[in-house]
Amino acid sequence: MKKIVLFIILHLIGYNLSAQHNYSKDLLIEDFREYIDFLEEVHCDPYSPFGGKIQFHREVQNIIDSIPENGLDEAAFRSIISKFNSTLQDGHTFILNENRQDVTNDQILNMKFKILHHDLAVSQSRNGKLNGLKITAINDIPLDELLKRVQTIKACENISGVYLSLVEILMRKSSAEKLLGQIDNNRIKLDFLDNRTNQQTEYIEYTDLNERKIQPNTSLFNVNISKTIPFEYKYIDENKKIVWMAYNSTYSREVIEFQKQWGQDYTNNLNILYQAFNLGEVPQDYTEAITKIPSLNETFYTMLKSMKQHKSTHLIIDLRENGGGWNPINIPSLYMMKGDTYFGYDTKAAYITLLSKPFLEKINTTIEEYNSRNNTTYTIGDYSFSRFFNSWNENLSLGERRVQYLENNFSKDFSGIDLLKELDGEALYTPKVIVVTSAATFSAAFQYAFLLKEVCNATIVGVPSSQAYNSGMGTTFYSLTHTGIKGSVSNSYQLFDPDNTVKDRMLHPDYPLLWEDFIRFDSNDDAEILYILDLINKRKI
Repeated sequence: MKKIVLFIILHLIGYNLSAQHNYSKDLLIEDFREYIDFLEEVHCDPYSPFGGKIQFHREVQNIIDSIPENGLDEAAFRSIISKFNSTLQDGHTFILNENRQDVTNDQILNMKFKILHHDLAVSQSRNGKLNGLKITAINDIPLDELLKRVQTIKACENISGVYLSLVEILMRKSSAEKLLGQIDNNRIKLDFLDNRTNQQTEYIEYTDLNERKIQPNTSLFNVNISKTIPFEYKYIDENKKIVWMAYNSTYSREVIEFQKQWGQDYTNNLNILYQAFNLGEVPQDYTEAITKIPSLNETFYTMLKSMKQHKSTHLIIDLRENGGGWNPINIPSLYMMKGDTYFGYDTKAAYITLLSKPFLEKINTTIEEYNSRNNTTYTIGDYSFSRFFNSWNENLSLGERRVQYLENNFSKDFSGIDLLKELDGEALYTPKVIVVTSAATFSAAFQYAFLLKEVCNATIVGVPSSQAYNSGMGTTFYSLTHTGIKGSVSNSYQLFDPDNTVKDRMLHPDYPLLWEDFIRFDSNDDAEILYILDLINKRKI
């Protein structure tokens, strides 16, 4: 299933299906130097992961020296940049469309995986007979060895990201062959363990997408809730005490409104969101066009109002399919649930941005305009250091901070602004919040999970996010002159763990989804939700 974030990226770059040809060594060196110059100009700290600036440039020179005299094709050159990026361990610094071929003709593994807490199992298979089995080796390569290989070619921020990258690689034959070697007879060998630790071996074939035959286990409950659109909510119990909100991507009408308010070109994102939401043609009147996109503020307000009416107890915010977006759109929901109490909260987290020329061009401003707006004296190349969203003047009361937040961040016609003002500092409703995360939870979705945990004392269930506490953030895009390769370099850095106390860089769930739990809930794709219902029934949350 494609998340809207991925949909936007693919829409922006398209697919280049032309035949591969070799670029000369001289042209490749020029492109690689161009990339390194951009990386050093935009990235907050590309040096530390390599051991320092000298070691960084030693690796740059090693790569330049390794380019063959007869050159390379684009795919091979992409692999060089990807391997270089893997050392950065920064998921916001990447090449767009790394597997650049006609994916419609690629073959898909006739099976689906479930990433668990430090395990990998089968969630869907032919006839469902393999569902729930734990994978121990692929093509006789132990799983641990495969995870090590992935880390040398993919930029992964923690072990959850490594599992996610492994699954993405294995799903398509073309990328699997780059990891496993040549795939014979169009199938791979998988070794499994069942819940009685019996070993089992099966061969799983790659097939055309329209011939794929897999099925999940019979669902223990059937809630028809979307796993594609950004947010939808439903009651999942007869007494309407528990709401499940599938929050699949941090994009909504408010993203367009922010871009418009900040003077950025929002027309491209508007067109993309219309396609993603299946809204048809974009009206010529942009005011009308924007109002047709679903609003997170209005949806969340309506949901909490309904929960208040039914005296609902639990709100499940499901971020498993949420690959990120714009975290500012999440903040009003915290105010709706906490009232002015939210404005007394300090994340103790920092957000650092390198003020490069490409970054300022991206946000459609100049250093002079940036300084005027922020009452600063920066020059190009300086770092801006700020608290993560809540930089309140200590002399202001909570109510004054609220007024300042609403007035400084939202125009008068912003979606839901009247609803927020009408609360006048009171929480609309405060349910017990449960957050569901997976390895695919990333970027702004991680930030939202972190804030829900910190601000709302939320309980987290599932698998750790692939986003690290301390890591690059933001995307500033480039395009290399000769090969046309496009990609992103992170322009900011989030410091959520300034003392580096979380050694594995992961936001750990209070109730991790273990292999035993997955089996206990019939290897269901929504085992996390069933787990939560069980915990609620046992009054553990």
